[in-house]
Amino acid sequence: MFKSFCFILVGLFLLSSCAANPSAEATQTEALTEPASVPAAPGSSAPETDAPAPSETFSVREITVSDTVVTFIGTNARPRLVIAQGGVNARENIESYAARTGASILVNGGMWNTDGTACGATIIGDTIYQILDEYAMHGSYNNNEILTYFADGHFESVRIASDSDWRALRKRGAEWCVKGCIPLIRDKKDVIWDDNTVHARSFIAQDVTGTYWVGATGGSGCGGPGIKYADLRDALREAIDEPLLFLYALDGGGSSHLWAQGQKQNPNVKNENRAVVNVIAFWE
Repeated sequence: MFKSFCFILVGLFLLSSCAANPSAEATQTEALTEPASVPAAPGSSAPETDAPAPSETFSVREITVSDTVVTFIGTNARPRLVIAQGGVNARENIESYAARTGASILVNGGMWNTDGTACGATIIGDTIYQILDEYAMHGSYNNNEILTYFADGHFESVRIASDSDWRALRKRGAEWCVKGCIPLIRDKKDVIWDDNTVHARSFIAQDVTGTYWVGATGGSGCGGPGIKYADLRDALREAIDEPLLFLYALDGGGSSHLWAQGQKQNPNVKNENRAVVNVIAFWE
């Protein structure tokens, strides 16, 4: 009887020992499924557990050429043409375009006449806003430079003098076009533009990797005196690592605007903030 009682006591002792000291295997399993938190060492920061805040996928770059500030941005987003509220011959401030469209990057687009009307062809998709006689266009090169964007991402300068011209281009994938753009590089080759005037400039380019480059300069005493077309071409060739497929000067002078990171990036020409008839916009 006494022996049986002793055996019972020993058994109870062994069971309580097992409960107080789990096996190494059980301990390891608990450590894997519910690890204990380790305090950060003094002077160090605790590891981040939250996802990083979203950031812009582009950065603004700046160079100075002939005392003029040239501001530009590279992007792989798709460019779209946006006309001003009120129609093709209305005008709108760059801040208004940005707020209305939500675009991350905007650069002013085609040229416009002194009476405020847009030059030449302005077409988006199947909507033809206007097609003007090619010889009545202000700011034209060879009377015939209409910048046309295609669905595969490339640009061409083409002649559009009628609806049928645009229908033919649509069959090839044309998405929009705008008039009043001066070619400085086309198919990797320089286009000689006989103009040595110094102005503020806006521009769009594309390198061989497919990246678009858009920008604008200062001028008329704000951010420099301005820049010649040839000097702009040479400066961008040097500043951009990859060879350029094309470079087009857009509407310049007081219309030169580059918008990114929530603000106008190039200096205000003559301290102006001129409203423009259209913009080329990118959504990052």
